[in-house]
Amino acid sequence: MTDATDVDYQPRRRWYEDPRPLLYVALEVKTDGGDVRRNSIRSLAATAVNEHGHAVGQFVMNLMPLEGAVSDPRTLARYRAHGDAWAVITQDAQRASIVIPHFIAWVQGLPGQPVVVGAPLAQLALWMETYFRRFSKHVFYRGPFEGDPLFAGGGIDLPSFVMGVTGLPYRKAVEYLLPADWREGRVETHKPREDAEMHAALLRTVLKMRDERQAQMHQTQGR
Repeated sequence: MTDATDVDYQPRRRWYEDPRPLLYVALEVKTDGGDVRRNSIRSLAATAVNEHGHAVGQFVMNLMPLEGAVSDPRTLARYRAHGDAWAVITQDAQRASIVIPHFIAWVQGLPGQPVVVGAPLAQLALWMETYFRRFSKHVFYRGPFEGDPLFAGGGIDLPSFVMGVTGLPYRKAVEYLLPADWREGRVETHKPREDAEMHAALLRTVLKMRDERQAQMHQTQGR
């Protein structure tokens, strides 16, 4: 066991002191089940937007199942009930040891400080933290001392962000219950790229609402 007195602690700059502009990475993770101990991530997609909602990058790669893992039959049946979704998720799949470093390199190459956005965030974060720790030197979340986090802060849960900006109750902030024009007419297809684009579209709308509300507040305060 390592003695704590033998560890050289080097304080690092806080994420909110980073001068780079913020970028929001709307992330979509497709798995073949709900258990990180038995199932696998099968596709990883993301659309990155800036503070104004303009798209600045997109990523999509499919993953092979982990060795020794199994697929949940009910999850597969759900995908197969949505046309060619499962075929899209599984085509040209590569090993996780290849995909995760590619994804990290893509995020690091974005022109700003990345903040992850999930719908819901907690679910995808569990999967991403598990894969990051296994297939990279990074961690998904920023702890107080451990690891090299890829994203700034703790990320944004999209339904919670909708609640905060619009005042909607939690049960009505679910993505597919919101007005279609908030998602720019996009619907969930269970295809990684399209679902990530849907998250980004909703994020773009809510960012615009936030900016409009802030402008109104400034006008009111200026009177």
